[in-house]
Amino acid sequence: MSSGTAHVAAGGGFGNTVVAPLGIVMAVTLGMWAVREARRGRTALAVLMGAGTAATCTDSAVRLLSGLAFTPSEEHPVFYRAFGLDTPLWALAAYASLFPGIAYVGYRAVAGAWRRKKFWLAVGGMVLGQVAFDLLAVHVVDLCHYAGANQPLRVWDVPVFWSAVWVIAPVVVGMVYARSERHPAGASRWLAVLLLGTGNLGPLAVLVWPTVTALHSSLTNTLVSVIAVTNAVLVAAAVHLLAAPRTAPAPRPDALGKA
Repeated sequence: MSSGTAHVAAGGGFGNTVVAPLGIVMAVTLGMWAVREARRGRTALAVLMGAGTAATCTDSAVRLLSGLAFTPSEEHPVFYRAFGLDTPLWALAAYASLFPGIAYVGYRAVAGAWRRKKFWLAVGGMVLGQVAFDLLAVHVVDLCHYAGANQPLRVWDVPVFWSAVWVIAPVVVGMVYARSERHPAGASRWLAVLLLGTGNLGPLAVLVWPTVTALHSSLTNTLVSVIAVTNAVLVAAAVHLLAAPRTAPAPRPDALGKA
């Protein structure tokens, strides 16, 4: 078997034999949890699971913008093809489980008024897990790679900027959805509808367009990395504000008098 044939078989085989079964198990588990939550009048997880499934339909556009490319394989069935990129069927299982699972952390952080320290510890842990998975996917199982010589912030050929984005994007979707529940007539409701319907694509367009633009320009890797770092700092600041715990409104003086 040639090295090229081995390269093709590895990515498709791992997607079919590992990612798809794990994704299905996680999706079923989340689905059972979502049903339990819905019976208690809490439908957020069910909504986010629907968003995760819909996110698969924007996968090709997201990978086109980020430069993420799956290893070609004749072994896995193709879910759909767009922009010259094949989205394999196993990606549906991954999106249906990982996206809502991560998004629900963002939702709970806002709905449960988490302290920011707890929130950032959770996000930081997920980002480290994503970096570890990306390193595994690129170097061990040959599932994917990132195209483009000017990919920002590479660590062993993995641009960790995108590893962070794959966590922050669904987290933001969950946070915005939680905010929209409290303000159903506000702008957050429309933003939530936009983000829920586009998966990772919406946050990419709203939050990291400077890095996407730089990546597809003739700028050097160093300049793209500088833009990515600046972009990451601004996104972190915005998410930090979005994660602000709710504070109860101060009682009015007349109410204190009546008490």
